[in-house]
Amino acid sequence: MKRASFGRGLGFAVLAGMLTFPVQLFGSLVFGYDGSLARLLLGLSPLSLLFCAPSWRAGISGTLLSGALACGVLLANPSLDVALLGALVILGLGRAVAYPTRSFARALALELTLGLLSAALFASLSDGHLVGDAFAIWSFWLMQSAFALVARAAPARDVAAHDRFEDAAAQAYRLMQS
Repeated sequence: MKRASFGRGLGFAVLAGMLTFPVQLFGSLVFGYDGSLARLLLGLSPLSLLFCAPSWRAGISGTLLSGALACGVLLANPSLDVALLGALVILGLGRAVAYPTRSFARALALELTLGLLSAALFASLSDGHLVGDAFAIWSFWLMQSAFALVARAAPARDVAAHDRFEDAAAQAYRLMQS
């Protein structure tokens, strides 16, 4: 299986940052300033999976799922913080479809780490102004493009080899059951 491309992720981050200007200028007339930024975040989530996926087949399947989820969230007319959380959940579920060979515990740890860092960058740079929000969107997608650096297809292993993340998850599960 091919890997996600970090270069395409960086290109998508730049494109997302540049799209912030026209969306904020014209979308704010209809949806308000935060509403247009929320719609941009949710609208870019399915596109990022198509843009950065290792293959068209994986990209289309992840995009279809995340597009349906994004439409459902958009129907609720979310605030900016709900849209940010929704975009992270949509990305995580879409990547689960596009990259099915990763272990669950490793994927969860990776998604939580990237989600926390990208949400922190977005929150620190978003100031309600056009340039600050463009940098916030750019930094969010820049952090999400780091997924291509750390997410790799699971290597072929024999039955005796164990994944440390899966072992830790199993140990935590046993601890919660006792």
